[in-house]
Amino acid sequence: TVHKATNLDKILLEMKAPVNIPPFRASIKDGYAMKSTGFSGSKRVLGCIAAGDVPISLPLAEDECYKINTGAPLPLEADCVVQVEDTKLLQLDKNGQESLVDIMLEPQAGLDVRPVGYDLSVNDRIFPALDPSPVVVKSLLASVGNKLVISKPRVAILSTGSELLSPRDQLTPGKIFDSNTTMLTELLLYFGFNCMHTSVLSDNFEQTRESLLDLFEEVDFVICSGGVSMGDKDFLKPVLEDLKFKIHCGRVNMKPGKPMTFASRNDKYFFGLPGNPVSAFVTFHLFALPAIRFAAGWDRCKCSLSVLNVK
Repeated sequence: TVHKATNLDKILLEMKAPVNIPPFRASIKDGYAMKSTGFSGSKRVLGCIAAGDVPISLPLAEDECYKINTGAPLPLEADCVVQVEDTKLLQLDKNGQESLVDIMLEPQAGLDVRPVGYDLSVNDRIFPALDPSPVVVKSLLASVGNKLVISKPRVAILSTGSELLSPRDQLTPGKIFDSNTTMLTELLLYFGFNCMHTSVLSDNFEQTRESLLDLFEEVDFVICSGGVSMGDKDFLKPVLEDLKFKIHCGRVNMKPGKPMTFASRNDKYFFGLPGNPVSAFVTFHLFALPAIRFAAGWDRCKCSLSVLNVK
């Protein structure tokens, strides 16, 4: 088990998954969790489920639903999620919370739900044994007398979400392990850049604001995964606006990666990547990496992601 890799010049042994990823049925979208045996039309909203909450085991009627955020665990009796865009708010209660919503399409079993083990199941092979290819690259550069003297941008990596745990921690109900920090840090190293800081932030406006304020005193780029979608706990865009950052884009017309956000203030740059690991991987390559390379004075390079034709 590798807790934290700081050097790519290692032999990677074959590894199998010790847990299911995700370990619970998770919502793919911000929306409403319900039974697919129900109907479209108005439904009572019983409450809100955020990422990191323990799955709800209470009975759920066909005319009831829960508001749910991306990555949050589905109630045990729900089997689908209808995204916010396909609903209409009808009524608030006396506390200003949603109490009645109109579902504008027919619910379908499995809609916008990631099943248990969708990404990885227990004992799935994660990697075969790999050779240390970065060593070969470094050796080749040395053989031709290559020397690089550059001023590299200072980069920090953040992951947001109250549901996230360090891979060192014990997995508890409603939680998932944070894989994006490791992935983004290793991608930076692979492409020749160092990460000056990593941390995981809970879904809290003030904590997020203070962390970004402190980080931008030390770094040029902050790359953050999660917190940029349409959920109640997605605070990054309001925080950036509060810190007087200009948000150049808050969404992009592509899948995966639609919620990708880019903002700047003077010579400080923020990339908000989606929390989904695949989306974060793709948007890092297409948006964050080219900007960091440009800031370092490096030439542009073609994206190395594979292109597949799908139905």
